[in-house]
Amino acid sequence: MGRTKTIDDADILRIAERLFRDKGQAVSTRTVAQEAGISEAVLYQRFGSKDDLFVAAMTPPQADVEKLLGTPSPEDVKAHLQEVAGRLAAYFVELMPTLLHVITHPSLDRPTLAKWHRGLPFMQLQEALTARMVRWRNEGRIAHVEPAAAAQGFMAAVHSVAMFETMNGQPRREGRKAHVQSLVAVLWSGLEPHPAAAGSSSRRGRP
Repeated sequence: MGRTKTIDDADILRIAERLFRDKGQAVSTRTVAQEAGISEAVLYQRFGSKDDLFVAAMTPPQADVEKLLGTPSPEDVKAHLQEVAGRLAAYFVELMPTLLHVITHPSLDRPTLAKWHRGLPFMQLQEALTARMVRWRNEGRIAHVEPAAAAQGFMAAVHSVAMFETMNGQPRREGRKAHVQSLVAVLWSGLEPHPAAAGSSSRRGRP
């Protein structure tokens, strides 16, 4: 009879992620195996190589897009975007240490990094936000902008908040809200609908 697993793969990946985030890529597979209570040979049987283990451990779980984007406000798109930006900034700050560990890994080749990046939540979030931008533009709630570009610009701006906060090496929770709101206010200057479009939306009625 085969030997029964004493720990599942998900638990091993959580242990590996903690070790890699705390101590960097130099953590040995022996250390990961010891922490998981398995042999190094079993670790390689399950994950193939140290790089494969690293990439699997450092791939974040799927994002809860509905929770992050929230329910759109039927009246105030700007206020809604400020709320979304606040949630996304906090989420990106949590992800940033993991992302930096992966992109600075000295031995991962470009195809591996590209495959890893496709598993990240950014495109999923951007596509959902683009769909909202399309609807808002059609309803006259934002200016006649390219929805995909607007969504990408919004995501990039919020991502920069997390990047700067991480690179500065200190949390900015206290000032993050005001910073994000100011950032959205700047973006809103390009998204704000023209009076004619807003009037047209009012005449059509809002759901």
